[in-house]
Amino acid sequence: MLAKPLPNEKFKFALEDLGGKHRINLQGTIDEDTKFDDMKNITTPIIFNFKGVGTINSCGVRSWVNFIKELSNLEVTYEDCPPVIVRQLNMIPSFRGHAQVVSVYIPYICASCDTEKMVLVPHDQWGSVNPVIMCDNCAKEEMEFDGDPEQYFAFSK
Repeated sequence: MLAKPLPNEKFKFALEDLGGKHRINLQGTIDEDTKFDDMKNITTPIIFNFKGVGTINSCGVRSWVNFIKELSNLEVTYEDCPPVIVRQLNMIPSFRGHAQVVSVYIPYICASCDTEKMVLVPHDQWGSVNPVIMCDNCAKEEMEFDGDPEQYFAFSK
C-alpha cells in the first residue's frame, strides 16, 4: 500500500493494488485545496473507499465531480460511504457519476445515552435496513436510525 499525501495535508489517500483493479482509501477533508491529479493515471477499475472522509465542502464537491468525469472510461465503485458522502450522493447526482455504490454507513443514535453508532450496510441489504438496533453502550434502549431511511437511500433509486 502506497500512501500519497497531496499538497493539501488535510487530505491523503492510500492506493492498494488488488490485481486487475485498485482500491483508493480516501482520508481527511475534501475541499478547495484537494487535488486528485495523482489518481488520474490509473487505468484499471477503481474502488474508492470513503470510510476516512470526514468532511467535504462545495468546492470539494465540484472538484470531485470534475475528477469523476475524467474517469468515465473506467469502472468505478464507491464503498464504505459515510453520511457526509451519502448526503452528496443524494443532493448532487453528478457526484456519483457512473460509479456503482456498494456500501454505506448508516447512523444510529440512542435517545437514552446519546451514543452514536455507524453501521456498514452492503447494497443488497438497503431495502431491509433495521430502523432500530440495541444500544451497545447502555443496553437499555434501542438505537434509532438517525434520519429517514427512504430519504437516506434516495440516491439508489
